[in-house]
Amino acid sequence: MPLPHPPSPRRALALRAAPGVLLLAVACGGPPPVVAPTMERFNRALCRKDPPEDQSRPVDPQLEGAKAELATPDRVVQPAGALRLALTLHNIGLTRLALALPQQAFTLEGFELVDHNCVPVRYAKPTTAHALAYRDSGPIPLGIGESATIDSTLDGLAPGLELKRGIYAIRFALRMLPAAPTLRGRTIYSDWTLFAVRGLQ
Repeated sequence: MPLPHPPSPRRALALRAAPGVLLLAVACGGPPPVVAPTMERFNRALCRKDPPEDQSRPVDPQLEGAKAELATPDRVVQPAGALRLALTLHNIGLTRLALALPQQAFTLEGFELVDHNCVPVRYAKPTTAHALAYRDSGPIPLGIGESATIDSTLDGLAPGLELKRGIYAIRFALRMLPAAPTLRGRTIYSDWTLFAVRGLQ
């Protein structure tokens, strides 16, 4: 079998130049796009367990069937104060309720706000919270299976609160006192609701 002919000098030159042409073509494409740093995922396993409820007295019937649900229409915000919150109270019990939410329900005191490692976010208690004008909500009548929704923003709960870039979680967690000393109160919790703060660009 005859041996293959060696490439001509012109073809050999082209072969040697090909890698350089390829590098030049890549370089002409400009710098690679800047990838934004990823955010840490929310680690629910790091959250402490909720303290047990006192079982020595019967629960106040006005609190027994109350359930809270918290939703955030916008999952990514900048700034953090723009986060919108929809708190819905449901009556899942077998009797009518007339809930009167205390003032804490309208400030961050009635919520738990944590970072992605479930570490509570520290904040200075504001003196200008929108809810300071309300001592309580007044009775909210809820028939069996009925619900009521309260809309607010994070800036309304804690005016001036700033959060750095990252993933956060918030939930309604309000201790409700009983109407009589022979009854016990309870803490009304919602599920954790996640949101992201983009941070300054």
